[in-house]
Amino acid sequence: RLQKLAMDMGVRAREQQQAQQAQAAGGASSGRGNSGGGGGGSGSSRPGTSTAQAGSQQSQVQRQQVLRQQQQRLLLLRHASKCPHGEPGVVVEASNHVEGARVRRGRDWKWGDQDGGQGQTGVLGKKRANGWTSVTWDSSGNDSMYRIGAENCFDLQFGGCPVTQHCAVFKKLWKHIAECKDQQCQ
Repeated sequence: RLQKLAMDMGVRAREQQQAQQAQAAGGASSGRGNSGGGGGGSGSSRPGTSTAQAGSQQSQVQRQQVLRQQQQRLLLLRHASKCPHGEPGVVVEASNHVEGARVRRGRDWKWGDQDGGQGQTGVLGKKRANGWTSVTWDSSGNDSMYRIGAENCFDLQFGGCPVTQHCAVFKKLWKHIAECKDQQCQ
């Protein structure tokens, strides 16, 4: 479905581009015709023509904005499908550990300011088999070990995607697209 959507958007973009080129060519030739002869009758037809052209240009700008927004949504969806960063606030466990994800201190934090203080973020390193993982903190560059199930404690939570604030929403949409069996899904 995503490929079909992308292809449809590409076809629409080409059609709009061709229409713009045709309109520009038509406008250039009609512009030459009007400027060439200085007859009195041409002055009365120009106001209606310029109003139509202004309306056409405005609708063309609106179409371009809609197309740009659709392209941005597709790019966000593509990013979300590949983004390793978990949803903000979700506890990091051994089962959802993704090396390279952004994290911050979680509910069972007992390590003082090793992370550089409340709200600071770091990057998940390798997961250990014993329920521990390493994190490299952005503020200090220090690499330390934290619990992701060891001692039944969870020191970390996902900090969200640093690329876009919309990543979590588009991840949910991507998951739905991948799993939905309803052909008429809206």
